[in-house]
Amino acid sequence: MTFIFIMSHQPADVSTAQSGGFIEFAAKVFLNDFEELSAEQQEEIIISYQLLARKAAHFSVYMALAFLLSGFFHSFKCLEKACGYIFAFLIAFVFSCSDEIHQYFIPGRSCQVSDVLLDASGMIFGILVFIIFTLLIKRFRGVSSGENEIRQ
Repeated sequence: MTFIFIMSHQPADVSTAQSGGFIEFAAKVFLNDFEELSAEQQEEIIISYQLLARKAAHFSVYMALAFLLSGFFHSFKCLEKACGYIFAFLIAFVFSCSDEIHQYFIPGRSCQVSDVLLDASGMIFGILVFIIFTLLIKRFRGVSSGENEIRQ
């Protein structure tokens, strides 16, 4: 949550420079001829992927937040599993809403409902990944301890 707050608190020009730097790094790694392009062509590539990078960041950080919150609530044995997932989603969702309101007061940034919806899709995905992860761990532990062996 602190990471998300710090990233959201940066003015638009700083945030743009960071996402642009990330795209430039990725382009150098994945596009063999990127450094041979003209400065204008490089800038065009960076700008064309900037929106995608920003939206992917929204999705990813809220996916991670929901995954971690799911793990936190999963650790409470007295709490129903479904309630833990609902709590994880609600906490992350309220934080997403408050984060968008926070961005409204940052120079060059805006408050967008579409970002909250994107964040929510990341949250749902993070919770689903956590559920699948825990099911796989249970299955692996069951197999390794011999619980799932066919009895003859």
